[in-house]
Amino acid sequence: MTPASGRATLIAAILAAAAGGLLLMIYFVALTGLRDLTGHLVGRDFVNLYLAGELLGAGRGAVLFDGAAYPAELRAWLGPDYPVHNWSYPPLIFPLAEALALLPYPAALLAWYGTGALALAAALRLAGLPALWMPLVLLSPAAVLNILAGQNGFFIAALILAALFWAERGKPLRAGLAWALVAVKPHLGLAVLPMLIGQGRARVIAAGAALLGLAIALTLLRYGTDPWAGFLGETAPAQRRVIEAWQGLFQYLMPTLFMQARLLGADIATAYAIHALGAAIAVLLLARAWPGRRGDTRDWLTWLCLATFLLLPYSFLYDMVILQSALALWHREPEALFALRDAARARMLWIALWALPYLALAAAVLVALQPAPFLLFFLLWRRAAARRLSPPG
Repeated sequence: MTPASGRATLIAAILAAAAGGLLLMIYFVALTGLRDLTGHLVGRDFVNLYLAGELLGAGRGAVLFDGAAYPAELRAWLGPDYPVHNWSYPPLIFPLAEALALLPYPAALLAWYGTGALALAAALRLAGLPALWMPLVLLSPAAVLNILAGQNGFFIAALILAALFWAERGKPLRAGLAWALVAVKPHLGLAVLPMLIGQGRARVIAAGAALLGLAIALTLLRYGTDPWAGFLGETAPAQRRVIEAWQGLFQYLMPTLFMQARLLGADIATAYAIHALGAAIAVLLLARAWPGRRGDTRDWLTWLCLATFLLLPYSFLYDMVILQSALALWHREPEALFALRDAARARMLWIALWALPYLALAAAVLVALQPAPFLLFFLLWRRAAARRLSPPG
C-alpha cells in the first residue's frame, strides 16, 4: 500500500459520488408529479414489485405469470402508453411485495430505498469498511443506476457481503440465511454453491438449503403451487426471450459478452457461442484465481463478483453495487487487487473499474462497445497470475 493510492482512490470516489448526487438531484427535481422525463413512474422497475403486492393482496397473483395480462394490468394502472415491463421474480419475494403494497407508492419507494441503503451500510461496516466510505459506495456509479432503476442492488450486495462475513467467522446459520435470501434473484447466485463446496462450507450449505426449503414451503402454503409453476414455466423462459429480443436502453445496461455481441449485430446463436467461449475461459481463470485457505472476505467477494459477471449472459450494470463494494474494500491497496508493482497503473485501473458503470453505459450508447467484460477479464487474469505465483495455501 502507498499513501498515494489511498488518496487517489478516495478522491476518485468522492468525485463520482458528487457526480452521482448531482445526477440524482437533477432527476428528482425534473419529475412531473411522480413521472420522470421518459414517462416512467419514479422508481421505474419498483412498479413491478408494488403492482405484484397489490395483485397478490387482491388474490390475483396469477396475472404476474401471464405475458399478456400483466402488461395490460400495468397499463390499466399507469396509462395505455406506459412502457412495457415484465415480472421476473420467484414467489419468494411475494411477502415483501405484499408488505410494501400496504403503503402508498411514494412511501413504499422511500422505504425500499432507505432500508436497502441501511442494509448495505451495515454489511459494509461488518466487512470493516471505514464509515467515510459508506456514502461513497451508496452514491457510486452502480448505486446511482440502482436508485434510478428502483432495483434491488443494495439488498443483494448486503446479503452477499453478510453471508461471506458470517461464514468466515463461523456463523453458518446466519450465513445460510443470507444465501437463502439471495435466491429472490436466483441467477446472481450462480457461482455461490460451487464456491461453498470448494470452501468446504458444509454447515453453511446445510443451513442455507434448510432455510431456503422452509421459505419455499411457506410460499407453497401461503400461495399454492401455481405461482411456482408459473415462475418455472413462464417467467424463466420469458427472461431468455427478453435478452434475445429487447433493444435500446435494456441492451446498454447489460455488461455481458452476450450483449456485446448483440450490440455489434451478431445473431443470437453467435452471441451465445461468443459468450460460452468467454465463460469457458473465465472458468479456467477462476480455478487459477481460487483464493484458497488464505482468502478472506475481500478475496472471496472479488472472486464471486468476477465469477458472477463473467459467467452470466444476463446481468445489469445496477447489479454491480456488489462490485463497487468489493472495490471499496480494496481502496487502500489497488496494487494488491491487480497484483501490480506499478502503483500508478494500479490506481488508474481501480479508478476505471470504479467508474465502470458510467463508462460502460456511455460506450454502449455511443459506440456499441461494452467494456465491462474486458476489464473484468483483465482483473481476473491478474488475480489468477498472482495466485499461480503465490505459495500454496
